[in-house]
Amino acid sequence: MKRPSTLTLLGVIASGFVVWRLLGLHGDRRGKMSEVDWHALDLRKNGFPKEDLLKAAKDLEIDERDVKVKDFKIFYRKTRTISNALNILLLHGQSFKSETWLKLETIHFLAASGYNVIAVDLPGFGNSPKPDVSSDERGDVLESLILKLDIAPCVIVSPSYSGSFAIPLLKTRPELLKGFIPIAPTSTGLMTKEEYQAVKVPTLILRGNHDERLGVESVNNLKFIPTSRLFEIQNAGHACYMNEPDVFHEVVYNFLDVLSKA
Repeated sequence: MKRPSTLTLLGVIASGFVVWRLLGLHGDRRGKMSEVDWHALDLRKNGFPKEDLLKAAKDLEIDERDVKVKDFKIFYRKTRTISNALNILLLHGQSFKSETWLKLETIHFLAASGYNVIAVDLPGFGNSPKPDVSSDERGDVLESLILKLDIAPCVIVSPSYSGSFAIPLLKTRPELLKGFIPIAPTSTGLMTKEEYQAVKVPTLILRGNHDERLGVESVNNLKFIPTSRLFEIQNAGHACYMNEPDVFHEVVYNFLDVLSKA
């Protein structure tokens, strides 16, 4: 069920900057995934055109919708669909919701970069009614959501608690993922070293350098993904994207730029 849009915030996708980005993203796909050395990827080489992106995102329309997935009613925000663009699915941690990505302007930066952006309130958070979701159901719920929204394969951004939804999917349905950006996620112990070594999904592993608990634990598991790149955000804790949003946006911007051309 579509809700009336309440947000006309920063940006129009038809701006000249975005047209230039789209030509760059979708006009030249000569690179191949297997040719990218993900471990050595320079995530700060091209910087981050923050001001250009904010200008391009002026008057950006963000729809607010609900979708029924299994027995759950899930609220999500989405930008206008661009044909053949990468689909970016933003999940959230236990203390946050889809509105977090709105306030950080992550949705705006990604949309202005030429991507389709979907930010969800996981069941029991934000505008999604509180249900009883067992840990065993979470991977199935995320899989069903991706299929229902018809966004596969997509890039999943998965901080903290949302790992309990994303990691099972990485294990059982990796073909639904175009890329993976785990940010100190939970549940990384659900997969063995050998299972991680079999993953072929390009992965940007993020951790705040002050996150000595879940950050360290998740890195120690995720580092076995052969197509992964670890980046530690300095002067940041568990929610490193909140502590240093500009650095977070820069490395995500550059990772997605390479991924979109691979």
